[in-house]
Amino acid sequence: MIAPIRPELALGIALALESTEAEIEKVRGILREESDVPMSEDRAFQLLSRAKRRIETVRLALGADGSVQTGIDSHFVQLELAAESYPDRCSVATLLDGLSHLGALDCIELALAPEGGGRLCFIVHGEEEIPAEKLRERLLSLLVGGSIACCRPLPAGFSKAG
Repeated sequence: MIAPIRPELALGIALALESTEAEIEKVRGILREESDVPMSEDRAFQLLSRAKRRIETVRLALGADGSVQTGIDSHFVQLELAAESYPDRCSVATLLDGLSHLGALDCIELALAPEGGGRLCFIVHGEEEIPAEKLRERLLSLLVGGSIACCRPLPAGFSKAG
């Protein structure tokens, strides 16, 4: 019998698979083009490498033996990024730098809209146990324009793999 997947892990897997599928479609489009073949091949290899990393992340999250390690210091976070504050990838760099000081980040998914703004989801593993409210306060101090859509501790039975 296979153990059911927790909602947080299922969300991470769904996001990883959705992104992977989109990148594979981009590779198909690049391979159909005949314009700049060497540049197209380089871009295709980059996209395929990212897709492979996402697949490996999903495998790691599921665990080699089908189990996930336990811990109490992990939180799932989903941020909504306002278009006026985050118009492009470069504008997210400061936020990511600040987030890296919260703890180890895992299962990071960043989706930016063409007109700016977007969504950032991740799992943060703290060095110490941190209440969700305190983590929310830290996130709000880093987040310029946007909101916290979700910030909750992961259930017992999930922690940083490795």
